[in-house]
Amino acid sequence: MKKRFCLLLICVLIFPCAIKANIMCNDGTVSPTCGDCHRGCCSHHGGCSSGYSNSGGSSTSTNNYKRPVQRTYVPPKSSNKAIESIVVNDKVISEVNDSNHISIANNVANISVNLQDSKASYVVNGDPNLKLNTLNTFSIVVTAEDGSVKTYGLDITRIMRKSDVTLTLYINNKKVNFNDNNYYSTSKKFKKNKVKFKYETSDGLSSVKIYKGTKEVKGTLKLKKGKNKIKIVLTDPTGDQNTYKVNITRKK
Repeated sequence: MKKRFCLLLICVLIFPCAIKANIMCNDGTVSPTCGDCHRGCCSHHGGCSSGYSNSGGSSTSTNNYKRPVQRTYVPPKSSNKAIESIVVNDKVISEVNDSNHISIANNVANISVNLQDSKASYVVNGDPNLKLNTLNTFSIVVTAEDGSVKTYGLDITRIMRKSDVTLTLYINNKKVNFNDNNYYSTSKKFKKNKVKFKYETSDGLSSVKIYKGTKEVKGTLKLKKGKNKIKIVLTDPTGDQNTYKVNITRKK
């Protein structure tokens, strides 16, 4: 009996693989030996645990162990500050640069911006009420999802659009007949060196200003000898304008 027990003990010590103790990885994968575990599951299955599964015999038992917490991948926040297009009233700037320019025939600019990244935001700085003969400057500040900022420039030139309102002009109570280009010229000999202007507009609402050079004329103009060039500017309630030119030659 003792000899048999000794032989059995020697076999267990010499041939440990006779006891099938499988190593369990942290993801639940079982490897036959610890060496296999470290060569395989450590790099592919999240590492080895101290638990193991004994597949020898008719019953299987597993030691309790805690699997590592699986962390959710959080992608970095976007730094995209690019503008897809800029829309000013009914005009579109499809190729957006750091500095942009557009000309429109409106007195008010309605500006909207289409961004490449929906998580970015923008702010438009500038006066939407456009001025004539002045460069109307705007800045578009884009803030990306990660908080980084880029500023784009936008310059708008207001183009003068002709008004549908018409002007009727009287010089010394005589009606002026303008040509198709709103121009009238006369070399009539005036008895006096002064002429008086009166006018009417077709809508009764538009404003009229008369200029000789840069000086505004209020009703009566003193003529100089020779040519007297007069400009009349009609501005309707929307800001659109018509310009009329009168050339009066006072004979010497």
